[in-house]
Amino acid sequence: MTTTVKRPKRKKPQWLETLSVLWMRTPIGGLLHMGVVKLSPIHRQLQALEVQNVMAYYNEWNRPRRWPIFRFYAWLWSYFISGFRLWGLTASARQDYYALNRQSPYTSKVIPLISDLLHETDKLIRPTVSTEAYAFVADDELATDEDRLPILVVPGLNTPPYFFREMVEHFKTQGYPIYVAEMPKNGLASVSEAAVAVNEQINALCHHYQVDRIHVVGHCLGGLVAKYLIDNIWSMTKESPIKTLVTLGTGFLGATGVQRLKEYWVPRNLDKPIPEVFDQLTKAQQALVQQGADVVYHSIMAVWDFMVPFQNAMLQTVPASGVLMTTPRPKVYNHLLEDWKLDHLTLALNQKALQKIQECLEPPRS
Repeated sequence: MTTTVKRPKRKKPQWLETLSVLWMRTPIGGLLHMGVVKLSPIHRQLQALEVQNVMAYYNEWNRPRRWPIFRFYAWLWSYFISGFRLWGLTASARQDYYALNRQSPYTSKVIPLISDLLHETDKLIRPTVSTEAYAFVADDELATDEDRLPILVVPGLNTPPYFFREMVEHFKTQGYPIYVAEMPKNGLASVSEAAVAVNEQINALCHHYQVDRIHVVGHCLGGLVAKYLIDNIWSMTKESPIKTLVTLGTGFLGATGVQRLKEYWVPRNLDKPIPEVFDQLTKAQQALVQQGADVVYHSIMAVWDFMVPFQNAMLQTVPASGVLMTTPRPKVYNHLLEDWKLDHLTLALNQKALQKIQECLEPPRS
């Protein structure tokens, strides 16, 4: 009987990896790389969803003041803007964007995985005292005041904590202690399972900083997980530990693009069970805010989102007619950002989006 010996994977030369990273971090390199990424099968499908979102906005959302655009024009516009969009990011954020989107045959060979790229950020990450979840830790851990409550960032589907280093650095400079939650099963766990894990980390954070409440920023799936936590795990309590919930590109009525990701993921992982979170994200029905009147909700969405139709990211309170309100009505704010530089992922990377998140956490003083 003959046995076949599997040849070890040939490692790229260090100089080639260094050159590809430096090239990827430049604006012109980013523009060209994005052109290649957009040609991959999965990104062509996601771009089609982005085009539908853009057409829905320009043709229906504000019909009196918007002129109609044709599908081809929208597609062409979307293709070129996707490249130029990255010019508005910092070099490190641009690098992270690619590391999470290395789907085409070319980029998968040239662009390292995000975990391989971020050697220099390892020193910012360590297990906390109170929980084993990885966290980006502010230098002055216990220097917390009433206006700078700790922030817990809840990542989206299959998104590593490293992706949020741009957000972490922004809020660290503003004096916020900020952590990134570790999601079970690398972000592929069900919404309920992830909510239990996030709940433990919120409790640990409150205990560590000796505070009763914190802010939570949830990206995509992270927003659904946090809202599920409020609606189900804390529904019987008077006050939740979340003071402000800011969601980024969260499809409370479903994320259409997740079905495309599922169709892409399943054939490439035949030896693994299909995560139920795919269907939970596609068929989500969490737009109604009935619980948590003590929580301030902010849903931030982008017109150029390629995963979530912006209409699906809108939160609404219980209708007033025929409903007996025994508690104060929750405060709910929906923010639709029209800037073409913002899409599903850059909501967590772009400085304008980060500033919008900060405005949500810091209500104007009278």
